[in-house]
Amino acid sequence: MLNWNLVLGIDDNYSTSGYVNIFPNPLISPMLNIKCNASGINQATLEIADITGKQVMQDVQLNFPGNPAYISIYLPELKPGSYICRIFNEKFTESKRIIVLKQ
Repeated sequence: MLNWNLVLGIDDNYSTSGYVNIFPNPLISPMLNIKCNASGINQATLEIADITGKQVMQDVQLNFPGNPAYISIYLPELKPGSYICRIFNEKFTESKRIIVLKQ
């Protein structure tokens, strides 16, 4: 289980692995796009927490069909605010901040 209380901040321009890009940011529609830039990365898990650390989505399985791979996720339940998206598998972990505007 992830301890979201340990996340103190996310630099929007820093990528620990360089594997994942999330766009658009800020989100003005309920569609979140994810681009994976790594060969050999076929699957990952997505978790989203609000700024207080409360998980709003967990264990969403992502399947990346190629390199680079693009997938879109429909997120109508996210209310306006700041969130931390964590995408991970056995080879990497990426945490990205997203801002959701009025949808």
